[in-house]
Amino acid sequence: MRRRFGIDRLSLTGQLVLSFVGLVLVTAIAVGLPAILLIRNQIQQQAWSQVDQGSRATQALYTGWESSVIHLATLTGHRPTLHSLLAQGNQEELSQYLQTLRSDTELDLLLVCDNDHQMVAVSGASVTSDICVAEEMAGFYILPGTTTQPVWLLAAYTFGADTASESGIQGKVVAGVALDDEFVIQAREQTGLEHTLFTDGQPVASSLPGGISDRGPVAGFPAAARSASVGSRRKPQCSHFQ
Repeated sequence: MRRRFGIDRLSLTGQLVLSFVGLVLVTAIAVGLPAILLIRNQIQQQAWSQVDQGSRATQALYTGWESSVIHLATLTGHRPTLHSLLAQGNQEELSQYLQTLRSDTELDLLLVCDNDHQMVAVSGASVTSDICVAEEMAGFYILPGTTTQPVWLLAAYTFGADTASESGIQGKVVAGVALDDEFVIQAREQTGLEHTLFTDGQPVASSLPGGISDRGPVAGFPAAARSASVGSRRKPQCSHFQ
């Protein structure tokens, strides 16, 4: 009887221990799981809030860059030396002068067109003379004739159209910045987020390791965008990553 009583007593103790452990586990799950879910939701909200802030900061950066390119094109178009060299028809000295001006800026392209919409001199990227045809230009463009980077931030300034200059010369200055990997890396440094630019669903630049390497010609652009005189004006989409 004592032996049997001892077994029953041990069984009762084991049951109490198991019940207590089970109660602790249920309590921990009941209290801890909602806390874990709450912390998870808060982290996600903070992450998306940071991405949203980065997106707004990026929009402000693009607006600032666009204003800067417009300003540089306008400033270049007002330079008397440029008018003088264009009037003389000295393309070599004009190209050197553009190179000097561009070296003091972050421009990847600076060119001058004459009044007949012909490209006279260029510094930077190699482009076709079709770029001179457009009457007005300010914004983001797919630019035909460039093999390395199809998307550009461009601005043009026409001088001597409303009021002729002292030399009587009329023409146009086009300034541009390539939206390449280096460009979005700079955006990453200023916003703290990784950036990838897409045009028509195709990645054209990225701040992620390796960038958009060995991509060759960017596929997916409509034929009209490739054959247009200046290219299609469109603002690329930007994805942000922490």
